[in-house]
Amino acid sequence: MLHAADAATAFTAAIESALAGTYHVVDDEPVTLAAVLRALAERLDASEPGRVPAWLARWIVGTETVRLLSRPMPTTASRFRDATDWAPRYPTYRAGLDQVVAEWETQQQFGTAARAGTAD
Repeated sequence: MLHAADAATAFTAAIESALAGTYHVVDDEPVTLAAVLRALAERLDASEPGRVPAWLARWIVGTETVRLLSRPMPTTASRFRDATDWAPRYPTYRAGLDQVVAEWETQQQFGTAARAGTAD
């Protein structure tokens, strides 16, 4: 997972370093989509996301998609970091979510009534 601001600084670092080739650019903590959604719901004081039985998910979207969404991606940005001296500002998805939710709250996109599950 990677915060958009970290993706932007990684892109800049790659250009400034004149890198060639393919690099993985990720934060420091592998995570599943389910964990990200649970963490986001927690930060928004929302109910934990529901779950779909694995057999049903495989039937609807296929085995490979279920595997992609339910397992952390086994990758690292170490090669990119060594080549550019880049490091993410938000080293984990949790830190990135904290920033995103704080920004939403600053912009009042999630008012008190909306966060409580009622209309404004």
